[in-house]
Amino acid sequence: MTVGYLSQDPKLDENAMIMDAVLQSGSSVSQAVRRYEQATAQAAAGETSSRHQKEMDKCFDEMNAMNGWEVSADAHEILGSLGMPDTNRLVSGLSGGQKRRVALAAALLAAPDLLILDEPTNHMDLGAIKWMEERLTGSNTTLILVTHDRVFMEAVCTGILELDQGTAHLHSFGGPGSYDKFRQAQYERHAAQAAVAQTAKVQLRKETEWMRRQPKARSTKSKSRQDAFYELSDVARSGPKKDVKADFGGAAMSRQGKKVLVMEDTACKAGERTIIRNFWYEFAPGERIGIVGPNGAGKSSLLDMITGDRHLAGGHREVGETTALGYFRQHVPDVKPTLKIIDYIREVADDSKVVSDGTSLADKPEIILERLGFARPRQQQLVNSLSGGERRRLQLAAVLVEKPNLLILDEPTNDLDLQTVEVVEELLSDYKGCLLVVSHDRAFMENLADRLFVVSGDGLVRLYDGLYSEYLETLDEMEAIDSTPSTQTTSVNSASVSTAASGSGSIPVASTFSSNGGPTASIDTAAFPSSTSGKGQPLGYSCGFHREKQEYAQLESQIDGLSSTKDSLEQQLTQLAGNAGKHDEMLLISERLAALVVDIDNRTERWLELADRAEQHASV
Repeated sequence: MTVGYLSQDPKLDENAMIMDAVLQSGSSVSQAVRRYEQATAQAAAGETSSRHQKEMDKCFDEMNAMNGWEVSADAHEILGSLGMPDTNRLVSGLSGGQKRRVALAAALLAAPDLLILDEPTNHMDLGAIKWMEERLTGSNTTLILVTHDRVFMEAVCTGILELDQGTAHLHSFGGPGSYDKFRQAQYERHAAQAAVAQTAKVQLRKETEWMRRQPKARSTKSKSRQDAFYELSDVARSGPKKDVKADFGGAAMSRQGKKVLVMEDTACKAGERTIIRNFWYEFAPGERIGIVGPNGAGKSSLLDMITGDRHLAGGHREVGETTALGYFRQHVPDVKPTLKIIDYIREVADDSKVVSDGTSLADKPEIILERLGFARPRQQQLVNSLSGGERRRLQLAAVLVEKPNLLILDEPTNDLDLQTVEVVEELLSDYKGCLLVVSHDRAFMENLADRLFVVSGDGLVRLYDGLYSEYLETLDEMEAIDSTPSTQTTSVNSASVSTAASGSGSIPVASTFSSNGGPTASIDTAAFPSSTSGKGQPLGYSCGFHREKQEYAQLESQIDGLSSTKDSLEQQLTQLAGNAGKHDEMLLISERLAALVVDIDNRTERWLELADRAEQHASV
């Protein structure tokens, strides 16, 4: 039996070309393809000797004899689908995420009898993940998969093997909804274990008193009861491990004024290449925005623009006076390994000098750590004792200790186990500030983001006003009408962000494409899921009614902000009236004003709808 394995930190030949690294398996056909690829690369570099021509002929014959053309085509398809189309680059020049994709391509190409994948979706974009789902489900290879991606797991796996406190539990179901079934089964088992442990604890108190009264020399009967006492003690301690309970309310963020952050016609470049252009947006308190797009499209560059970490090639960035920004980066920062966990967080708190309601956070790092699952004894241990997932939690604690009211997360689920992902998800669902998230985890995005910035790689950022699942449905619909080029062209062009009028100090509204798939200058209402959580249900899933209440509160402040912008635009039009030289500028402002009026009307209509629902809910 052949076995393939993708580790989280694969080791590749740094001096090999990408294609050579993919064809490293010992099979004769892979070696034939590798020799052919090398000979072809030499020919492309100008090699024309007779010796090389003979080598090419030999490689050609081998490819024909072994059907190597199919393997070669498959290798190129796999690499292209994983976002690695340039196969003639050296492995040494790749990022960590790119090396993982090369190692994954090698494992998939080898088509072993048993394939073991450890977190294969890390550093993958949506397109690569969906392609991998199709590849794995269409394969006859037996698969063992470790993943924190719930949607990916449901799409690929036919069963779930749960490891819990040294024991294994096999759940023989897969497919859509299987993770919810697993969590329910886990919850019921833990409830039964807790009941048994509680009964044992009650009995143990009685037996403990008996043990204290017994003389040192015990009869055989006493010895038997003593053995039963120790067994009972084991049962009493065998209850389920308590779920980490994340608690993050309004007290965990600095006071936020009306202005959070304003981006006016901003742009950024890498050398001469424009990455982001014409980006306008006024962030509102309580907004929850997901950022989506393929790898390399500019998502991280957009975050760096928003945080001020990247120099603007144009436009203006204005931060509200009370805005406290927290940035959870994709890469874990270096921390002195000999520091205790608690001392590291105290240092961060001391450096930040954050004050909220007159109280410094410098004396409260223990609470922040406890909210993220670090018990007081654990806080006294050294940083170098932490696992990868614990380091990510510590990194998040270092961000939260500054009490940000604008929180930006770049791939927060990378390198986290599923339990930690759910802890972070639960924690963020209670966050009252403005939230921006980049994540490949579809369930994570679905539960946390109310609207999306779509970064496609053409420099423009488009607003999608709807949930992530609705966005995916829109993409599927657009793919289904791929044979109608005019429709696609209209969608892309109409969804572009508006450009600023010269000298205008106003904030125009970005055009959007809506949850029904059509281009529009207004913001359509996204339907929220009905509540699925309730008493006794597993943690980690947000309530639809709770999200509607959040949306209701957000809409009030958003409508106020947009109304102020509308007043400003109307004032500008009044000032420009009668100035023939400002006709083009007036036209641009008029277009923005028209879109803004429609936007305000739609949001007001949604606000009234939610008010009616809240009234109906209160009367039930």
